[in-house]
Amino acid sequence: MNEDDVDMLNEDDDDADEEVDDEDEDSDSPIKAKRRRANAKQLEVLNRVFDRTFFPSTQMRAELGRQLGMSPRTVQIWFQNRRQAMRTRERQRLIKLRNNETKATTTKSD
Repeated sequence: MNEDDVDMLNEDDDDADEEVDDEDEDSDSPIKAKRRRANAKQLEVLNRVFDRTFFPSTQMRAELGRQLGMSPRTVQIWFQNRRQAMRTRERQRLIKLRNNETKATTTKSD
């Protein structure tokens, strides 16, 4: 590869960058805030409420949001994720249980 090839590649890279920049300028979408994990105090409160109810009311989510410095939507998503994690753990537990029963049955029939 000679210097002309390198220069041509660099020019192509510059053009590609300009195209991406143009797309960014055209978009009117606002910049999203960086995602944040709940801190220990927030988790303590959220888990305590989750122990009482898996589906907090709209009012309860709004109140939790105010108390914890989170939006009601963020609280809602936390509860959705927590319920899904619980379902996933239960599913994995049942699969493991079923696999253990199958192994035990196979061993007995040998």
